[in-house]
Amino acid sequence: MKKPYGIHWFRRDLRLAGNPAFSDNYARHEGRVLGIFCFDRVFLSRPDFSERRFRFFLKTLLALRAELRDSGGDLLVLDEGPDPAFASLFAHLRKHPWGNPQLVTWNRDYEPFARERDARLAVFFSEQGVATRTQNDHLLIEPHEVFRNTPQEGYQVFTPFSRRWLERFETPEVQAKVEQQAKGLALLRKRIAGNAESFFKCTWSQFWGGPGPLADVLDDYAERLRANDASLPPAGSKSALQALDAFADRIDAYADHRDFPGIAATSRLSIYFKNGSLTVPQAIARLGLRAYDKKASDGRSKFFSELIWREFYYHILYRT
Repeated sequence: MKKPYGIHWFRRDLRLAGNPAFSDNYARHEGRVLGIFCFDRVFLSRPDFSERRFRFFLKTLLALRAELRDSGGDLLVLDEGPDPAFASLFAHLRKHPWGNPQLVTWNRDYEPFARERDARLAVFFSEQGVATRTQNDHLLIEPHEVFRNTPQEGYQVFTPFSRRWLERFETPEVQAKVEQQAKGLALLRKRIAGNAESFFKCTWSQFWGGPGPLADVLDDYAERLRANDASLPPAGSKSALQALDAFADRIDAYADHRDFPGIAATSRLSIYFKNGSLTVPQAIARLGLRAYDKKASDGRSKFFSELIWREFYYHILYRT
């Protein structure tokens, strides 16, 4: 018997804890949600390609898949960009007893290329008769929430931007996002402690009834890791939380020591923020960054300022 199910498209949100779009899809389908990641080979030919960064990215995908499978779920990694990948996937789904998913979810991106891609794929899904839902995840406060006179007019100077950003930060809506992410970290700690529960209702092999028609390429790519895995930082949301805990122990010295490369005083969290193993509201919740004084010189205030700078640059990029 056909049952309603959903697909979540992972991009810059490579975690389960506090993943809003994934959680939405999961709740709507009582655990029948399948994960997919579309790996575009164009990534390998970029002029700024880094072998180490690529291997860390693969390690993060492996950690995400392991986390999903430990909870009874699954991740399919396709060796194509999202346009051909979803076209091929849906061609097979039309022949499957369950048919198309009811819903495809993803968390929003803010780069011009990504926004064009997402708009294009939203049209494709609509043509397939499939609903889409997106959520805010990669930023705490999105560009349309902080602007000057109109949503099209963003700030180009940090100080007025930070003032408006902090006004928005103090609203009940944004504080609720921080609290929700804190709950996500609490669930992640339970998994780290070995209290993982199998709460998904479907894997890709169960869905297809055996090997699927589309090849999963993650293990083939992961061969790159075997040669020099020891040189890479630990990856995945569990490792990100451990890095966040370690930084919490030394954040008081952050303002004074962060500019000295010989001292392990920086947060070392940027690699986790970049791929979504960790989010800004999770860091805010864990570090107790509830208020910000631009005149303060303590480590927490300085790090909070750096997080606002991160969001500022994304707001500029969005309007580029």
